[in-house]
Amino acid sequence: MGPKASGARTGRLAVLAASLMVVVALTISAASASGKPKELATPKCTRLSVHKLAKLVHQPKMYLDHVGPLDASCVYYGVPKKIANQIPPSVASGKIKYHPSLMVSATRAPESFFASEQNLFASQGLVAVKVNRKLALGGHATAYHEVITSAMMPPCDPMILYNNWTGPPSCNPQPSLEKVSVVVYQGPASGLGTLVVVSAAAQTPPTHLTELNIERIAKGVFTGKLP
Repeated sequence: MGPKASGARTGRLAVLAASLMVVVALTISAASASGKPKELATPKCTRLSVHKLAKLVHQPKMYLDHVGPLDASCVYYGVPKKIANQIPPSVASGKIKYHPSLMVSATRAPESFFASEQNLFASQGLVAVKVNRKLALGGHATAYHEVITSAMMPPCDPMILYNNWTGPPSCNPQPSLEKVSVVVYQGPASGLGTLVVVSAAAQTPPTHLTELNIERIAKGVFTGKLP
């Protein structure tokens, strides 16, 4: 039986940064409609320590894999770019191990986009949690935490090989995927401010992501520094 394709590179990036791409597309569309280009605030990935990023997502190492359109996003994986760009080997479902991933974005956008992001997460059945006040990220800052398991999914076919290396699980007993996302908007009620989205995902166990650490990454996007 041939391999079951579930890890094409374009698909992985699309799933990881789906909400981000909506924000970027809407921002570009708004600029085109007005006839005036809108400046995008970039995450400036090179300002953030990859070593500290790895520590905050509880990984030995993370690698910058991809810088998105208009430098509005950065995607990291727990494997070097050379490996991330390869089609992963197909293995039995019981041998799958997800590689950790991290997406960081910052775009110039109106305040309404913050509400749009909240609605997007709500449509997935996720409940918003306020971020730690000590980080001083303002009133427009929420976190979302979920664990996707294969417990209620159909059994994997022992005759099929899978290459699902970033999750989420597609059959039982593929491993569980933990995801934490943080959305922050800072700026005026009218006009453009900065919308930051940070989303981390990793296999659990052994990894256990914490909301506070992902919130710290969001803070770092604004300050250029990480704890």
